[in-house]
Amino acid sequence: MAALLPLSLFAPPPHAPWPPHQLARSPTPAARLPPIPSRYFSPLSSPSHFHSIISAANPLQVSVVKFHAPHCRTCRAIAPKLDAIAASFPSAAYFSLECARDGKAEGERMHRFFVSRNATTLPYVEVYRGDQLVEAHAIPLSRLELMRSMLGNALEAAERELSARWRRERAKLLALLQARKAERGIDVPPPPTVRPATRAAYRRKGERLAVEQLSRPTEPPRRGAPLRGATGPRGKRGLS
Repeated sequence: MAALLPLSLFAPPPHAPWPPHQLARSPTPAARLPPIPSRYFSPLSSPSHFHSIISAANPLQVSVVKFHAPHCRTCRAIAPKLDAIAASFPSAAYFSLECARDGKAEGERMHRFFVSRNATTLPYVEVYRGDQLVEAHAIPLSRLELMRSMLGNALEAAERELSARWRRERAKLLALLQARKAERGIDVPPPPTVRPATRAAYRRKGERLAVEQLSRPTEPPRRGAPLRGATGPRGKRGLS
């Protein structure tokens, strides 16, 4: 009778977290693999489409581009989590590029583009402010907070730039308004930066006027004839 081997020899190894996928040729034709679904990342069809979207972005617009592949298990597993992060930052724009390296010319062109963007470890995420690349990293399942940090930093910088721009525009408009009022001879209020000095000048002027009034000689009170009917003891006053 053959000796029974322990079942542990046939048991599959324990499941380990999926490592970031290295960009390589797809083991299965891409046509047989469904696209990676997403509710927030709009797919880009080609590198030229990518360049047109980024170059036309508003200078303060934050855009996120995700590079992934249909045969990448990590990309599929992390897609819902990246969607959840995108939902918490709705002011940014989200796009995705898919690399299907199946031997076809289009797939090979996309593969070369991925390599040129340093997107050799998937999923790979680039964050832009306007057409300027701010940050780019591979995002494995163990580093989801990196994606949140990248987005938060980019949006905070865009908000600071927007506030500074509004302050500059407001200062220009106020200066133009004051110049036009000065041309028309209208009394122009002093700018906010000199108002404390102006208030101090007004205070000194008021103190000087008060001192002048106190230093004036006082005139003795006038003593004229008593008013009619104001003579006699109380209760018995009559006409004088």
